[in-house]
Amino acid sequence: MRIVAGKFRGARIEAPKGLATRPTPDRVRQALFNVLENAVKFSPAGSRIRLKTYASEKNAVIEVQDFGRGIRAEVLPHVFDLFAQGHSTLDRRSGGLGIGLSVCKRLVEMHGGTITAHSEGEGKGANFKITLPLAQTPPVDSAYPAPLPMNDRKRVLIVDDNEDAAESVAMLLEMGGHQTKVAYHGQKAIEVWQSFAPDVALLDIGLPDLSGFEVIARLRADGFRGLAIALSGYGQPEDRKRAMESGFNVHLVKPVEWSALELALTAKT
Repeated sequence: MRIVAGKFRGARIEAPKGLATRPTPDRVRQALFNVLENAVKFSPAGSRIRLKTYASEKNAVIEVQDFGRGIRAEVLPHVFDLFAQGHSTLDRRSGGLGIGLSVCKRLVEMHGGTITAHSEGEGKGANFKITLPLAQTPPVDSAYPAPLPMNDRKRVLIVDDNEDAAESVAMLLEMGGHQTKVAYHGQKAIEVWQSFAPDVALLDIGLPDLSGFEVIARLRADGFRGLAIALSGYGQPEDRKRAMESGFNVHLVKPVEWSALELALTAKT
């Protein structure tokens, strides 16, 4: 695998103030690493990955282009969504979308930037473009989220057998000031919930041992009175009805937009 890099002519990147987790150059590097890792994952051995950096007006621009599997048109709108990986209808032919892209999007936005994806289709590679404001043009403070007040910070139990997805969601929530615990199986979630005492349980329905329905029923029977959010690949009215009857307060359909998850966390029990 060869990475072809261009020259970067821009100045340092501005990091807006007032966030729960302060943006740093390390986080910019993490975002870029996630995009590069995604490009490597979906490129065949011996192919090229092109890294291009340049200044455009008042922004720094980083483009990562691979010549691998590409992304289907119907999948492109979901590449930065949560829990997209592992669904056969949302992949780059195999192996998922690269769950780190949802983390990458959040990291870029924390710095006042944007990230976009483009592909001509399967077998035609993909191009990811990160745009970040340069330090001499600081962004407007009101455009960025303020740190969460202490009483809005929650303890969130995340239960999903997709380890990458679960860890990515945990990272995103912790960046927002929440405290998290991750379990990859239903039985483990039951074992840890009392010691962790979560305010929120974020449960995948399709777990390998117990279903999410079974887990929430057990948690409710054991005394859990917090907010329960179901994550499902199915969104028909009967699916939502079953979730509510099992003890969930909110039913979200995968893939999930980050804004939808943030809103769900504010739901009343």
